[in-house]
Amino acid sequence: MTLVLTWCLSGAVYLLFAGQVSADEVATAVVLATLATVWSVVIRRCSQVHFGHAPHLTAALLRAMRDLMPAAMRVGLILVRSAGQRASPGRAVRAAFAPGRAGDPAARTRRAVALLAASLAPDRLVIATDANEAHLHVLGELSHAPDARWLT
Repeated sequence: MTLVLTWCLSGAVYLLFAGQVSADEVATAVVLATLATVWSVVIRRCSQVHFGHAPHLTAALLRAMRDLMPAAMRVGLILVRSAGQRASPGRAVRAAFAPGRAGDPAARTRRAVALLAASLAPDRLVIATDANEAHLHVLGELSHAPDARWLT
């Protein structure tokens, strides 16, 4: 199932970026999707660092993508308001971050998804993580303290 999903997503992403669907583009998408799938198998088999996948991780990324447009609108308003002012709306913030157990593949995957989801948000960017906290760059005010597991 993972291979089929990898192949379909790789081909779809290529066609999306190609900007058109023609016989040449579909043939190229098939070749590149096959190469990407083979490459993903090689990486999974040869890697010394393994990741675990769980459905709740996909849900976290989908939540981040759902919140993308409202956050982009808020950031747009913040930037428009600050355009005439001489003050920057950005600031550095430290937030609690629960990294989980170091050798656990599931914890490693959750950590990677949490950092990706937090960095997808247009109003915040993860700069670095320490043992139990994350350093974020935030535009505007945080409406709530970020969840220590997800930084969102």
